[in-house]
Amino acid sequence: MYQVSNWGNLTEAAQIADKWKGYCEDLYHDEEGNRTEELNKNIGSKPPPLRSEVARAIRQTARRKATGRDDVPAELFKGGGETALNRVHRICVVIRETGEWPEEWTFSTFIPLPKKCDLKQCENYRTIALVSHASKILLQIILERIRVKTETEIADEQGRPNHESKNIDAQGTRASATTLYVPRGLQEGVRLYLS
Repeated sequence: MYQVSNWGNLTEAAQIADKWKGYCEDLYHDEEGNRTEELNKNIGSKPPPLRSEVARAIRQTARRKATGRDDVPAELFKGGGETALNRVHRICVVIRETGEWPEEWTFSTFIPLPKKCDLKQCENYRTIALVSHASKILLQIILERIRVKTETEIADEQGRPNHESKNIDAQGTRASATTLYVPRGLQEGVRLYLS
């Protein structure tokens, strides 16, 4: 039985499923809408995924994880050797060229996990998504490209979030703004106002 504001208590499986569907849609709603055309236009100048990028993404894929809707485990990609690597690379290149993802890659299965006491409220659960491992490989390639681009664009003084940055001390915490900005300000003759 689930409690829903303005709906009372839900006891029927179909009602509960509808409530969870609505809750997840609201939770993951994209405020900016579908921007596929804009994204495809921006991708036009980018090279297709390299074979080495696909190989790295496959190596980084975690083992023994639940499969997505396609029921293909990560171990298939890891153990498939050159054949799997070549096929995944070819699929990634086609997706890059066409801008169309395979339909199986666009679906996720959401699993609610309780996080608080009152389990009648959807808000007292967190959700995990079971996503296709093949999709995760391409997403890993995209994420790595974004990370590299971001690191080249952001100066050390802006607090890059990587551990090679000069802004991270031995304990892994960010250095204070004073130690970052005061020496540079003095060096460049800039007035600094500290509160």
